Amino acid sequence: MKPLAPLLLLAALLLVVPAQAQQIPFQGIAPVPMTAVGSTLVAKSSPGNLIAFLGTTGSTAGCFFVFNATSLPGNGSVTFGTAANNAPISPIQAAANTTISFSFPMPGTYIGGSGIVIGFSSTCGATLTASTTALITGWVQ
Repeated sequence: MKPLAPLLLLAALLLVVPAQAQQIPFQGIAPVPMTAVGSTLVAKSSPGNLIAFLGTTGSTAGCFFVFNATSLPGNGSVTFGTAANNAPISPIQAAANTTISFSFPMPGTYIGGSGIVIGFSSTCGATLTASTTALITGWVQ
C-alpha cells in the first residue's frame, strides 16, 4: 500500500488547492470579412486594435493601406503616420492574383483611435487610388 500513498496525497492536494484562472490573450478578437470584391473593409467603426489582415487581389496589383478612420479617404495623396483619417501606415504591396497576410508583431500594436479601415489601391507610395478588385478580412479587438 505504500506505493499508493504519494498518489493519494497528490489527489488530495489537487482537490484542495484552487486552480489559477487562465488568461486568454486573444479573447475578444473577431474576424471581419468583406462579403464581395471591393476596395474597402471597415474593420472597426469605433476605436480598437487591428491584430492582422488577409488581402486577396484580383487582376490588379497594388497596395493595402491601413487607416485610422471610419471610411476610406478619397483618392489622392496621403501622408503616412497614425493620425486620424488621411494617414495610413506604410503601404503593403501585393502582386496581382495573390493573397497576402499581415500581422502586427504584438497584438494591439496598431490602435485605431477613430476606427480601422483597410483599403486596396492600384497605386503604392503616397497616392491612394481605390481599386475594387480585392477581398479583405481583418481581425480586430
